[in-house]
Amino acid sequence: MTIDLGQMKRVKAVELWKHEEHDFTPWLATEENIGRLADALGLEFQVEGIEVPVGPFSADILAKDTSDNYIIIENQFGKTDHDHLGKILTYAATLGAVTVVWIAERFTDEHRKAIEWLNEHTRSFLRCRAAEKARVRNFIANRERITAISTAPCR
Repeated sequence: MTIDLGQMKRVKAVELWKHEEHDFTPWLATEENIGRLADALGLEFQVEGIEVPVGPFSADILAKDTSDNYIIIENQFGKTDHDHLGKILTYAATLGAVTVVWIAERFTDEHRKAIEWLNEHTRSFLRCRAAEKARVRNFIANRERITAISTAPCR
């Protein structure tokens, strides 16, 4: 028996989810997908809410780890920008998060360096993770999702 899974190809997130806030974030926040993200990051956490108000802003996903500490998950389509870097810092400070996960399709060298710097200088009270969508594709790729990004359907 031959199973043709098709070819994996790199696609832009917007080709699978039309809108980050209304499509990608709720999809990621489901128990199955957030569990895969947690496994990929070596963390354990549960979603507390999505689009959680933080003053006039909204944190994409607010979660809690097994020690009852807050985790902020910030999603971004495309490459990283200063706006989202500011958001993760604002949300972490306002909500008292101990872990921030910033998910983007591509991290600029400068933003990756900023995350490294934050981890070096705030390690006693804040951990930052950078996750490129392409690099975490395996955690989100189940049989149905492979169909969505492959040239041939799964059988």
